[in-house]
Amino acid sequence: MILEDTPTVSVVIPTYKGAKWIDYALSTLERQTFKNFDVTVIIKPSGDETERIVENYKRSLKLVPMIQKRGSFVDALNIGLRKAKGEIIVSLDDDAVPFSTWLEQLVGTYKQMAVAGVAGDVISAIIRDEGISSLKEKGSEVLPKNEAPIGKIGLELWYRPLEGQEKYLFYITKSGVPHRNVACEKVQGVMKSLLGMGANMSFLRTAVKDFRFPKSMSTTTGWANEQYIGWWLWTNGHNVIFNPKVKVHHIVHGQSLGRFFEKKRVLTVESEIQLFFYRLLPYEKGLSIMHRIAYLAFRTAICVKNMGKDRTYWYRLRGIVCGNILGLAWLISRKIGGSYIPQV
Repeated sequence: MILEDTPTVSVVIPTYKGAKWIDYALSTLERQTFKNFDVTVIIKPSGDETERIVENYKRSLKLVPMIQKRGSFVDALNIGLRKAKGEIIVSLDDDAVPFSTWLEQLVGTYKQMAVAGVAGDVISAIIRDEGISSLKEKGSEVLPKNEAPIGKIGLELWYRPLEGQEKYLFYITKSGVPHRNVACEKVQGVMKSLLGMGANMSFLRTAVKDFRFPKSMSTTTGWANEQYIGWWLWTNGHNVIFNPKVKVHHIVHGQSLGRFFEKKRVLTVESEIQLFFYRLLPYEKGLSIMHRIAYLAFRTAICVKNMGKDRTYWYRLRGIVCGNILGLAWLISRKIGGSYIPQV
């Protein structure tokens, strides 16, 4: 469905310990060239000044703050999906700073193309005295760099896309993990993609009215929630794309720089990477046990090879083992009608 006239937009911002960053996100929403939008900020209290900062913007934005008493990031997204009234629902991170034409470009995409989900570019930036400044050396956090090719064997065995996603930017492999495609196809300036990053993604409300993230994703990181909802839209026959003109800056700060290198975080993320396969397994017939075994062998070999020079690979290996043990226990529980759900 192509939207006509001027659609309404609901921007959903989950935040936790976001007092240092959310002011930048909200102040740029004041300067959007597209005006027909409302904002819901879902605050998980942390004792910082987030509530006070958000309250200040009720004078300039059509903004509703909501308190999230318990749950994770994807639980906050579920609240946003349930409460949003706009024809387009947009998810924005609390440390993402939209360009002034962000919503204008986003709405224009829905008005030009029959799509149910649109993700946009996320560009690394830092805070300077004069404001937000792009990190040119980092550039886009979504578009793949000119990385070394994985070779025909790797592409065939552990990174082979599900049938129908061969030209997608973000796709799901037959081994049950999301991956980025260096050779994705661009048509009319956009790429088909299972969305991109949760810092900048959107969907038609009518397309996601029956969608909610499952309890199994109510975890520490909610890893790959973007590709999960993108896959759900795709399996229900909807078009989902990435438009590089829909841009936000993403503030690089201490937490962002360290999050994947702190030992516990590495173990947690790796465990969730492994659990993604088990989340899809009951519903996605395109997954392959052969490709899964090849992927696990490849991933384990990489960890063993690098453990001596980088200690984080030891924790990645532990995450591989932990995630698959939890996943197999979950699979067995489902087979016998149990209620076990893994939490990491």
